Amino acid sequence: MKKRAWFIWGALLTISAFVSAPRAQETEKIAIVPWIFKGGTDTAQRTAKETLEKLFSSAGLEMIPEGRVTSAWQNQTNFQQSSEVPAPAELVKLGQTLKVDYVLAGKAEWHSRSIWVGLGPKTKSTCTVDAVLVDVRNQTLALNSRGVKMDSNAKEDTLKALGAVFVTSLFTVVSGGPKTPHEQRAGQFAIAKALEPWLAPRVSRVGSQINISGGATTAGGGADLEAFPLEVANNLTERIAQQVKQKQEKRTLVVLPFRISGVSEEAEEKYAQQLGMPLQDDLISALVSAGVRTVEPAQLEKALSEINLTQPGLSEEKLTSELAKKLPNSLFLVGSISRRGSETWVVNARVLDPKTGEALAAAVYQHQVKK
Repeated sequence: MKKRAWFIWGALLTISAFVSAPRAQETEKIAIVPWIFKGGTDTAQRTAKETLEKLFSSAGLEMIPEGRVTSAWQNQTNFQQSSEVPAPAELVKLGQTLKVDYVLAGKAEWHSRSIWVGLGPKTKSTCTVDAVLVDVRNQTLALNSRGVKMDSNAKEDTLKALGAVFVTSLFTVVSGGPKTPHEQRAGQFAIAKALEPWLAPRVSRVGSQINISGGATTAGGGADLEAFPLEVANNLTERIAQQVKQKQEKRTLVVLPFRISGVSEEAEEKYAQQLGMPLQDDLISALVSAGVRTVEPAQLEKALSEINLTQPGLSEEKLTSELAKKLPNSLFLVGSISRRGSETWVVNARVLDPKTGEALAAAVYQHQVKK
């Protein structure tokens, strides 16, 4: 009887030890709330979703099917849609419902423009990402990336550093052409950069590594770059608007992307591009405020893309001529950004009548780089 009792007691201890023994670590699960997309083509938005899936898969996380997440999220919010990233508390609540380890929500916004490089327009897309990740079990905010901005002109070395993280080969930026590939590329960069602080150590543990370089390199004067375009735009507008009004011109003004010239180094070209992109926007806004009618940037971008598809590499003169056919009864503001010496940047702007080739207005602005 004693032997039998000891046998039963030993069996119970064995079973207890087996039950209490540490189990193999289960794969952590993540739910991704449907992202908020603003701007960007359907293809760019689809690529953004694929990028998210690949990034988390590479980090060894199991993703909850999109349909299940969407259904649970809509039930929680009573089918109300929002243009802002949800609050962390709402994400934790969703995670508890779905019984997952993490929940991610985010927003991606695209902005595309053309800028003159050499003899033709070069498309550039920028994607800005907000990403919020919560740890459901600990009810903590694991990641809060806001306003992470990357553009499609980032260097290939940055892409190679991502190793096998991306699903497909990435997209080569060509001069001009449709904006979709540029938006795809910018979106991938921005998403990876936003998630990098949390994903990098996890991906490293499964054999990959994320290492995206930081902010843009400028050719000196980076600190005053944000204020520079608006300062130039206001200065040029004051003189150009006055000259155009003196001639009593009623035609709509088309502000073309500024051409970059006189730069020899990569950093200088990047600085000029960073100036030229917001300068075009700021100049249009300033001209409108001064009472000058302008063509909407989206209308110009469409016309440029159509021309470049059939006649790539046109000179500025020929491109202006082709644009005049698509945007009749318009004047054209053409400009250039160039470097003079080691410390001076010069911005030239002229208003041309495409019918006669006459320059109706002109203005020059010189900027001393702050050391």
